[in-house]
Amino acid sequence: MGQQERHQGRTRHIYALIFKDKHCYVGQTNDLERRKSEHMSERGGWREPFEMIHLDTMKGTREEAEDYEYAWRYTAQRKGWSVIGKPPKVVVNSSTHMTIQRHRIAKKKRWPRNTSDSLIWNTITFTFGFIAITTLLLSLHFVF
Repeated sequence: MGQQERHQGRTRHIYALIFKDKHCYVGQTNDLERRKSEHMSERGGWREPFEMIHLDTMKGTREEAEDYEYAWRYTAQRKGWSVIGKPPKVVVNSSTHMTIQRHRIAKKKRWPRNTSDSLIWNTITFTFGFIAITTLLLSLHFVF
């Protein structure tokens, strides 16, 4: 990261990676699609399915965006989520990084409801679908 990027005011997105076991990772980027593909890559470190959700957009420097990032981590933790610092699931205590400014930001934020429901449903559907197909194939094997 160059000095120019760190101090340049630009649009930044705060996002969360939601895992089915009520763990989440909160990060920031100026390009959501690029960041999602980075997280999904072999080098991304995540070895299990996740859902990426957009939490917030702000305009400012990278350091100002970090205040939003930590505020969102704190908000997630207060809602009962285990916040991951980095792969593979290193859980962090978001409270230890809170400043007065970050508390002010967090006070205005609301963690999305049912953020893991669709991921859980998709996993269940895939699992039962796989079992149904396997059962069908096995039954066809015995018929022929």
